[in-house]
Amino acid sequence: MCSEMIPGYLDGITGGYQTPKGYYVEDSDVEEFDKTFPPKEKLKLPGQIFD
Repeated sequence: MCSEMIPGYLDGITGGYQTPKGYYVEDSDVEEFDKTFPPKEKLKLPGQIFD
């Protein structure tokens, strides 16, 4: 979706949006990818409201 900044700028423009195939990934692939990063330690900082 979009909104015109200049009235009439999109007159005559047609088409549709199609989500790229690369946006669809398997959860198992994401988990394997995430394993390639070093583990992080959860910190609790001053002023933090939630754990």
